Amino acid sequence: MKLNVLIDHDLETTPLKIMTTSKIGSGDRISIAFLSEKGGSAGEIIVSLSDPPKFVIRDCRPRTLSNSDIPDKRNNTWAFTENSTALSIKCNDVMVVEFALTQPNCKAVWKRDTTQMKFLEQATASDVYESLVKDTSEDEGM
Repeated sequence: MKLNVLIDHDLETTPLKIMTTSKIGSGDRISIAFLSEKGGSAGEIIVSLSDPPKFVIRDCRPRTLSNSDIPDKRNNTWAFTENSTALSIKCNDVMVVEFALTQPNCKAVWKRDTTQMKFLEQATASDVYESLVKDTSEDEGM
């Protein structure tokens, strides 16, 4: 995975899936910055695979969350989704963080439309990523 390379991605319309081979307790990290159309910050997420794992949602309080109820496997699939009110993180289809984007500073940053993302230099756990197309069949009445 290339670091600090801009990738076209809109987190609000397209969930992000990241596969890792780092175990909980390794200290490896998933570190992603999201950027607006003008190149400004539209949010940043850091998942530190410490024991227990810690989640940093930049520009939001509490800034660091932890969760010990994460499947302790070597191969994990992380899914990140965002809507206008919340950021969600799943590991192997288990919800591990659901964070309300309601605080003024937090809301100001995360409400910006994301058009790009990049994996930051500390992204030592990010092996492969995939942009997922949201299933809208229920929304369309199919």
